[in-house]
Amino acid sequence: MDFNIVFWIVMAVLVGLIVWQAFWGRKENRPKARQELLMAVLAGAAAAVWYFATKPLAALFHANESLILFLLILVVGGAESFLYQKLNVKVSGMTLEEQYRAQLEKYARRRDYNAAIQSGEKLVKEAPNAANYYLLAKSCELNKNLKEAVRYYLKATELDPALYLSWNNMGTCYMAMKETAKAVEALSKAWELNRQEKKQDPSVPANLAYALASMNKPTEAEECLQQAKALGYKDKNDLIERKIRGNKF
Repeated sequence: MDFNIVFWIVMAVLVGLIVWQAFWGRKENRPKARQELLMAVLAGAAAAVWYFATKPLAALFHANESLILFLLILVVGGAESFLYQKLNVKVSGMTLEEQYRAQLEKYARRRDYNAAIQSGEKLVKEAPNAANYYLLAKSCELNKNLKEAVRYYLKATELDPALYLSWNNMGTCYMAMKETAKAVEALSKAWELNRQEKKQDPSVPANLAYALASMNKPTEAEECLQQAKALGYKDKNDLIERKIRGNKF
């Protein structure tokens, strides 16, 4: 059988599979399949422009075909990238912000934090709000990039000072960095904000108790620990209590 025929049969089958997945496949996979279909269409259009326009333009401008091809690649490639970003939102049914957030969360679930950070950087560039900076900071924290995590948590608190999770996580990062005073300041702010909410997070006063104990403030630490326990917190291996008592561990 002619190789060209085999090639086009394979291509037709692949495109058919993408089309089927894009419109009739599993609902959660449709946005990605539609993105792939859009890329295939744009790539085909770009190839057609390169193929049919190179020789006429070279003759028109009396230029070398290789030069014309190079210029066409730059122009058409840029146009393809622009169209993909504009059309992708309509085709996939997701905004760019939603796509980048979905990518970040997917990579974070896989514990591929470097990829999650890359998606997070795109996310905050597309939509620089507190929630997105928090997600980026969390990925940095999980990747042990504590200084970067603190920087992004700070940005999140600038955009939304009432987001207690950013203050709380910033405080735990400071504790890991041995900057206890800054940890107490951030965790105190987190607990102040969290206490105003209907549902309080017991880990916040627990974290503050540990930080206070690390600053040799056992009375304040004990008070925070009791507040955490009242909310259902269980001190694993009596970690905080031993820290309050000054035991070495």
